[in-house]
Amino acid sequence: MRYNQFIENYKEYYKKYKKWSKKETDHYVFYYLENNFIKKEINKIARTQENARKKILSFFNIKNSKKIKYYIYPDEHTKSDFMGNSVYAQSIYNDYSVHIVYNKKIKPLGAHEDTHLISLKFGLATSFFAEGLAECI
Repeated sequence: MRYNQFIENYKEYYKKYKKWSKKETDHYVFYYLENNFIKKEINKIARTQENARKKILSFFNIKNSKKIKYYIYPDEHTKSDFMGNSVYAQSIYNDYSVHIVYNKKIKPLGAHEDTHLISLKFGLATSFFAEGLAECI
C-alpha cells in the first residue's frame, strides 16, 4: 500500500549512496556513515530498536516480519544533504524506513518512529492520531 507523504525538500540521495556501513538484525537493517561514535553505539541502537519492536507488537497483539530500514546520520546537516530534511527523526512510509540524527546529544531511539510504520497495517492515521499513538507506545 502506498501513502502520500509530504516531506518538504524530500530527496532520495540516501538510496544512491554506496558507502553505507551496515548492520542487520532479525527485524532491522541499519545503515550508517563511517563515524566512530555511531560505530561504537550501533549494537546498543540495534538492541534498543529490537526491544521497542517487541513492545509495539505486543501492544497491537500482531505479528510483523517486514524489516525496517534505519538510516543513521551524525548530524542534521548530513541528514539534510542525504534526504532533504534535518528533523532529528522521521519515518518514510513508502520506503518503510526511519531516518535519524544520532550523536552524543541527540539519540531519538525507541518505539515512536517504528510505531508509525508498524501501525500502517491498520491504515494511515491523521497526524493528530498518528502522533498520539506513537507517543502512547
